[in-house]
Formats: sequence, C-alpha cells, structure tokens
Amino acid sequence: MTAATRSSARDTDQRAAQWLERRHREDWSASDEAALDAWQAEDVANRIAFLRVEAAWNRAHRLSALRRPPD
Repeated sequence: MTAATRSSARDTDQRAAQWLERRHREDWSASDEAALDAWQAEDVANRIAFLRVEAAWNRAHRLSALRRPPD
C-alpha cells in the first residue's frame, strides 16, 4: 500500500466517522440521510468505511453500557 493510498483510506475513514457523528445529532434530516446515501454510493470504499466505523461505534456503546453502575 502506498502512502497516497493510506492517506486516502484514512481520509475516507475520517469522513465516515464524521457522517456517523452527524447521524446521531438531533437535527439529522431526510436530506442528510440522502446525502449520506449518495456519499456511500460514490464508492464501495465509502460504504465499507461507514459500516466499519458504525460497528465500532456500536461495540463501544455496548461496552460502555456494561461499565455503568446500577442505579
């Protein structure tokens, strides 16, 4: 893998993370969802990056729930 390829992959992962963070905001709209869908449709690497970041987000959320002390 070349430096340019690594940089591109890193940029794609960062963009996927930004999309996921935005998706969890209260002001997420149908037009935001359409823009995310369009970004994912641009390149299979975008879709894969988003799914990978989303899976990590979900795992982290589940793990943090296990750490919470009972009420």
